[in-house]
Amino acid sequence: SIEDLFIHIFHFFASDSGFIDADSMRNAMIVSKKWYKVASSPKIWGFASGFAPHSANNENVETSNTHTLEKPTIPVPSIKICSFHCLDKSSPGMNKKYGGVKNCSVMEASDNLRDKLIGFANLGMHSIGSEGICFRAKERSSRKVYAIKIPENCAGMSVEHQCSSTQPSCTIREMAMLHKLSSATNEGQRYLCLAKAVDMFNGGNLIRWYDFSSVTLEDVIRAQATGLKSTNGKSSGADKLIPTTFIKRMLRQLLLGLDCLHKQGITHRNLKPKHILVKNSEAIGGNKNRIDLSRSWIEIADFSKACISSFPSELQEPTTSRAGSLWYRSPEILLGDERYGISADIWSVGCVFAYIVRGGVPLFTGCSEIEQLLLIFSLLGSPSSESWEKFKALPTFDKHTSLFWQKGGLRTSVPELDNEGVNLLQSLLELNPNDRTTTSSALKHNFLQKDTPNREKLGAIASKGHPKPRESQPLSLYQERASSLKSFESFSLKLQPSRNHAHHDQWATIVDWVIEIIDVFDKSIRTAFLAMTYFDNFISNIKRVKTRKYQLIAATCLHIASKCEDAESISVADLVFCADNTFSERDIIELEKVILNQIGWKLSYPLICDFVCLYVELTPEVKSNSKTLWLAKYLCELALQSNLYLSFQASAIAACTVSLALHATDQSNAWPQSLEVASGLNWSDLGDCMVALSQSIENTRRTLPRLKMITRRYRKKDRACVAEITIPTIRSQADFSVTS
Repeated sequence: SIEDLFIHIFHFFASDSGFIDADSMRNAMIVSKKWYKVASSPKIWGFASGFAPHSANNENVETSNTHTLEKPTIPVPSIKICSFHCLDKSSPGMNKKYGGVKNCSVMEASDNLRDKLIGFANLGMHSIGSEGICFRAKERSSRKVYAIKIPENCAGMSVEHQCSSTQPSCTIREMAMLHKLSSATNEGQRYLCLAKAVDMFNGGNLIRWYDFSSVTLEDVIRAQATGLKSTNGKSSGADKLIPTTFIKRMLRQLLLGLDCLHKQGITHRNLKPKHILVKNSEAIGGNKNRIDLSRSWIEIADFSKACISSFPSELQEPTTSRAGSLWYRSPEILLGDERYGISADIWSVGCVFAYIVRGGVPLFTGCSEIEQLLLIFSLLGSPSSESWEKFKALPTFDKHTSLFWQKGGLRTSVPELDNEGVNLLQSLLELNPNDRTTTSSALKHNFLQKDTPNREKLGAIASKGHPKPRESQPLSLYQERASSLKSFESFSLKLQPSRNHAHHDQWATIVDWVIEIIDVFDKSIRTAFLAMTYFDNFISNIKRVKTRKYQLIAATCLHIASKCEDAESISVADLVFCADNTFSERDIIELEKVILNQIGWKLSYPLICDFVCLYVELTPEVKSNSKTLWLAKYLCELALQSNLYLSFQASAIAACTVSLALHATDQSNAWPQSLEVASGLNWSDLGDCMVALSQSIENTRRTLPRLKMITRRYRKKDRACVAEITIPTIRSQADFSVTS
């Protein structure tokens, strides 16, 4: 009978300890319905009627039936309770409202997620973090345990509340970084905790699946340092010391993972022992305080505060000065520098290194930023104008930090380290960020190479098919980034000139409006480039879009891009105000989920401005001339207004803007050898793109004279007034001065 089969299914979904929670109970009912395709038996479904998917208080429901179930043992909100909310297919009605937008398939998304979770047992909530709630789920077939992250805005909320809120910035930012890191091919990627799968439900809400690890580096170090016991039950002094082999292996893997991030132009900004997972660690003899580390490895986790910062300080946009945990925050951030880069991560590595060596005792434990700075200076000495030129120009420099401190004893703080270990730690903890070592240099340090098995040395870590580059031709960090960005370009973008796109006049008008908002709110220019990339990808996948909805779509894309790039995103209310209330806040909230769903949460793309900044750094002829540098950025924004993106790659457009800037400033050679090496392109291949860029800029000025926002931005003195420079019209390659 159906009742007998249900009892078998009921026992299948029961946990190993013999009880069943509300989520598994509903899964059992779903399986029975699917198998028999008949109406539910009142005798069976009345048995657990209190666990209906839309029950308001699932955590407090008990049945009065003789087959009494325990209360759900999983703290609510539960992942499956959250995912079982099903919206009406007609809501939010995007198909009619946005003129041909594909329906977001709310019911299908929820059904697919429910089907995926049927084979999993909910093991309860693991932790609550700044970006949401993390649950554990065990796959019944393989017995493998996964970590599932749910954004804070949809965990435990009603469907109505979920539909009235936008995606949190931390989720947007982390998904952008994970998408960019998915194209990485170097060995360091294996030491990054990347999502194994992504599921969308409730019209765009997101959950991420990771391999579960309950042990962090913080847990391991504390257990090793304070909880180890010898076989006779007494504390052994030797046991309290962290094994040197473990220190070297963990530090090497940490640097490899961070090297992968930095070559992709990503700064983690929140590196600490709690965000470093230790995989394949096993308790010895069932004692949780004795951990076998011989076969373990680490993974860097939590990219919710990561950002793109791959450019020199003069080109980099300001970022937040409050990133990262206080004890692992670099001195330049503590002093209010808003143009810091990857060197901030190197400082955090040094703090983590000291934490491991000192057996779980942090090196600097200030209670406030000023106390943290004083602790740093008391140990490492105060910087001077000679050792750190920009030290006194930082925003929060005052009389408290101007006190002179003699360099203390770093060696006495880490007596466990030998001379080479102290030397490496000192290079990681240099006060001047420009003097701090890099990941590649640290990996070659004698401390990590000495007494290391050959298979773990830097020269042998290259995976099969990816040999180590010749030492006679080392690549600089910016060359590595340019190469990674071009690989990402081929990985993520494909030219489709015939696809749906906005008319040139409409596109140029939208770009001008978006850049005006960026300028007013003082946001990163990358936000504008990202927003227009989202806009183009969205409308290209739709058969027809009403042109009167372009501004709403652009505003929504700008809101998403701002959450991905800026320290404080542009609010929905501000965007509605900037559009003169032509649409409502709810319109943006509803459309955001549709756009994210439509573009598949692919939030990171190679941008023209990224390539321009890298080419400028690698081309001395441009970097040494401030007028040429700012003119290249000016032309870069003008290129965004054109329709070149339909026919040319971002790397080619960027190379043309830099070359045109050299030509416009009367440089003797508009295509120097350094630019050719940096771009990896030949001048003969860029003729069509150069002519199209020049004509597009000229046509926009002639046909749309009202669009003057970009020109106004570059008439300012801090941008060298480059908008007043006459840009020559290029009609053929013969108009260019190129020397072989």
